[in-house]
Amino acid sequence: MVVLPATLVPRLDFIPSKPHQRDGYEPEFRRGILFEIDLRTFLATLITVGSYVRIMISNLGRIGWAVVFAVLIALTIPWFLWGDGRVAYGLPVWLWWHIGWMIVVSLVFTLFANRAWGTGIEEGA
Repeated sequence: MVVLPATLVPRLDFIPSKPHQRDGYEPEFRRGILFEIDLRTFLATLITVGSYVRIMISNLGRIGWAVVFAVLIALTIPWFLWGDGRVAYGLPVWLWWHIGWMIVVSLVFTLFANRAWGTGIEEGA
């Protein structure tokens, strides 16, 4: 059994340390020690939690990009502007919508290409 000093483990004040037993005498909880843990268990837990966090972040990134692209696809055609005859600066409003949409999509795709290219395809991306 390895006892880790309080500086090596996260501060969890609500978890008391095991009392020190000497000759049947149990003094107050030891100072500076939060809890005792087997070093192998502690390291295995860190590695396991780290891999789950990596997987979760990876999945959140994939889901996030999927949502972004789904919204962009949903906004491709301005259904709400059909039959609208308004004109702005000599062009129909629906055409301005399309121009703005193309600018937004090009910026999002640039961001995707720079930050998340290979998401869901390459390992570790």
